[in-house]
Amino acid sequence: MIDAALAELAGGEDKSTRILREVYTSEREIAADGKHPRKVSRLDRQSRSVITAKRRKLAAMRHAGEIDDDVFHMLEQELDWAELAVLPPGRDEIVES
Repeated sequence: MIDAALAELAGGEDKSTRILREVYTSEREIAADGKHPRKVSRLDRQSRSVITAKRRKLAAMRHAGEIDDDVFHMLEQELDWAELAVLPPGRDEIVES
């Protein structure tokens, strides 16, 4: 799948394409060493850390009455999906804070 992603990105030279190509190239190198990229990728660890910070801020906004329940749940669901995308294998559970 990584090779398919890299093939799709081949030839593109805009900034987002270069960034994605770098990410997938790194994932390919990690996978070639027999590891799962989301388990050891610094980018995924940082993404999980950022999502945790966003969850704390979201909870604080709700507690302070800055957002209503509907907005809270919509944004919480977005964070859930983002977190699932960067969780390592076997860690597919999201716990509410």
